[in-house]
Amino acid sequence: MDAIAAAPSHSQKQFVIFVKKGVYKEYVKIDKTKMNLVLIVEGMTLEQICTYRVHEVIYE
Repeated sequence: MDAIAAAPSHSQKQFVIFVKKGVYKEYVKIDKTKMNLVLIVEGMTLEQICTYRVHEVIYE
């Protein structure tokens, strides 16, 4: 997702990404340096966030 890549690393302020309704078939990895990242989806019941890959998140 290009918007996540564009988000600043170690941000002290919220970085908001607006996601339009639709079906997105892609693997999205959010690096642990992307702090204060907010995803807002269009509508209240139209979106689904599905996962086909599940990885354990380890914070050091």
